[in-house]
Amino acid sequence: ALLANWAVHEDAAGRDPEPRWRASLAAYDQAIAANPNSGQAYVCRGQTWLNWAVVRGQRGQDPAEQDERAIADLTRGTELDPRSPEALTSRGIAHQNRAGHEAAAGRDPGPDRAAAAADYEASLRLNPNQPGLRERIAELRK
Repeated sequence: ALLANWAVHEDAAGRDPEPRWRASLAAYDQAIAANPNSGQAYVCRGQTWLNWAVVRGQRGQDPAEQDERAIADLTRGTELDPRSPEALTSRGIAHQNRAGHEAAAGRDPGPDRAAAAADYEASLRLNPNQPGLRERIAELRK
């Protein structure tokens, strides 16, 4: 997580964050190789991809690869740890972000909006005390 946070700092300072993203992902790759059944390692790697997608989108760059990888890792994290509200919420955020990217590109955001809402609802069933999720669901249902 430290390297991913450093990447965000590098970007904010106007420096290329890609080497930090890649270092962070490599660290999670090693964690997954050491323990392929660690849902948390997949969630952390997925969150790194998610954060990179957000930065790429903010820079006007295509975040499609990062979106796809974030969703894939977060899906694997939920498969390994289906009782993790963090995994479900993060995957919901990834779907919601991809919906925005799809809409901006003139494509149908509907499937990702529905997937995001479903993930948020599942996460709330596990932990109903998550600020902002109900508002996100309402926004997605508009």
